[in-house]
Amino acid sequence: MNDLSTSRPHGLTAAATAATEEVGRLAIYSLTLLGHLVRPPFYIRETFRQIHYIGVTGLRPLIFMAAGFGTSMTVIGMAGATALGIEKYVGGLTLSLLMGDGAIVLTGSILAGRAGCAIAAQIATMRTSEETDALAVMGIHPVKYLGIPCFVAFFLTSILYSYIGVAIVIALGLLMTAGLRNLTTVGDFMDGLTLMITPDDFFLLGAKSMIIGFALGVSTVYCGFTSEPSAEGVGEATNRSINYSYFIGLTILLLFDLFIYG
Repeated sequence: MNDLSTSRPHGLTAAATAATEEVGRLAIYSLTLLGHLVRPPFYIRETFRQIHYIGVTGLRPLIFMAAGFGTSMTVIGMAGATALGIEKYVGGLTLSLLMGDGAIVLTGSILAGRAGCAIAAQIATMRTSEETDALAVMGIHPVKYLGIPCFVAFFLTSILYSYIGVAIVIALGLLMTAGLRNLTTVGDFMDGLTLMITPDDFFLLGAKSMIIGFALGVSTVYCGFTSEPSAEGVGEATNRSINYSYFIGLTILLLFDLFIYG
């Protein structure tokens, strides 16, 4: 006699099946969000409120982390450049590393850890307290009112944060090499930047920032609205939002880098 339990997947098979199903749900949800994005009504005021909230929430950690990260990279770059006798290229070397995926990882980590967790928890809490149901009763689509403004805010803020991080690193590199250590002049430092960094690098940075913003927006909204309506579900939503942000963002970044550089 066949036992019904023997036909069910176990172990790695069950985990792989669940992961595949979750990726499919994420993909479908992403398309749903994009569909809501272009259909009215548009909650402009709520969008600006979320941009302000997300921007202010992560700005101080961004400054601290970019300063620390930029200082460490500049110190390492100065040591290597001095050994090779190419001090004027310190800024370009440091920034070329950052313009790869360093600025993107920095931005994504800050936004996912600060604003992403907070917004996922907020949406999950509203589900638990049935506030999203109340919005639906009033004729307001919860995803359009709560989710789309967050999605747009993450998309725009991630671009802004990436360029702010780059600007901080450039300023620190100039200060340390031309000011404190007197390894090079301001003119040579800027010449080194222009020789190693092109406008295309800044466009690629913007494109990668859009990818991270998309990943953050989708994962935060998805985890918030699909959480279990309980206190445990709120905590799980915050944890999942970080994991999904990294998974979506790094996967798309890998494909993007393979397409551009491969």
